[in-house]
Amino acid sequence: MNRPRNQSGQALLEFALVYVGVVVPLTFGIIFLSEMLWTWHSVVELNRDVARYAATHCYQADTQNVIGYMHAHVPRMIDQEQFQQGQATLAVQYFARDPDTGQLTPFSCDGDCSIDCIQTQSPSASPITSSNTSWTT
Repeated sequence: MNRPRNQSGQALLEFALVYVGVVVPLTFGIIFLSEMLWTWHSVVELNRDVARYAATHCYQADTQNVIGYMHAHVPRMIDQEQFQQGQATLAVQYFARDPDTGQLTPFSCDGDCSIDCIQTQSPSASPITSSNTSWTT
């Protein structure tokens, strides 16, 4: 089938326009969305791990043990360096459940990590931890 000479590049031009206008942006959009979901999942897992660590390890009022654990155990992700270098931070708060009302109240302990402080807490008033992750770019 012979095409007229002025239409010989029309199909190639149409393919190039569709490819550049639709396929390339769609591909990069899928890649960007995948990176966002990967980071989101990694941050959720990091929060779970850090909350588990804070609930099962010695209470320290300044929470440096928890923050140090967070910096050392960041999962592989795109923003890993931001978490390790401190650009992304965790805000660690301890709560205790009031045995009378069942409400959560801020947990405090006189002094740093001590066995007396942890042992004097009743089982219903054991520390409950909460962590919030925030980062800026």
